[in-house]
Amino acid sequence: MNIRKMSAFIASVIMASSFCGCKKKVKSTGRMQLSQALSAEKASEETDDATIDGEQPLTDPDRILFTYEYRNNAWGYQYSVYVILGDGRCYYHSLKAGDFTVPEFSKEDIDSVIDLSSDMISFYYDQDFINELYKRACDFDPNAPKTEINHAYDAGQSALYYWDENMNKVMLLNDGDTKTTFDDPNYDMIYNLWSNRYAHM
Repeated sequence: MNIRKMSAFIASVIMASSFCGCKKKVKSTGRMQLSQALSAEKASEETDDATIDGEQPLTDPDRILFTYEYRNNAWGYQYSVYVILGDGRCYYHSLKAGDFTVPEFSKEDIDSVIDLSSDMISFYYDQDFINELYKRACDFDPNAPKTEINHAYDAGQSALYYWDENMNKVMLLNDGDTKTTFDDPNYDMIYNLWSNRYAHM
């Protein structure tokens, strides 16, 4: 019973009791019940907030789950990467040619380029957002048929990758000079989640 209904009930009891000579006692009891109801409602709201704020990572908080990488060779070499961990921490790195061993950021570059113990955290993503993205990524088929369409020039290329438990990279999204779509039931959900990522920082 919510507070409004409980207040109405108590008021009706108090009004009825005035006709039988026990108004004072019931009025005092009614105030106590209303106070208890308010306290219970407040505790319930605090519990709900704690549940939302306290959502736990679905995997190791320190595990690298995603990288969002940008590369452009059109006007001088550019390469940058956002590294996203299991608890929503996000680190940003702007890499130069020669700072990594292969044309794409790979597991060999983790120790040599990224020092998670000393780098400054750029921001956090909400845990519920990361958990949902992680669940979709786990179910994503890395061998799903794909379609590529060229629709820009000199825009560079941005791609979202999922890093599985063996540190293999799975491309989830790819856009820029070339847009890649995947025939996987999770693709649209991942696309929509990532498109709205700024609302979850």
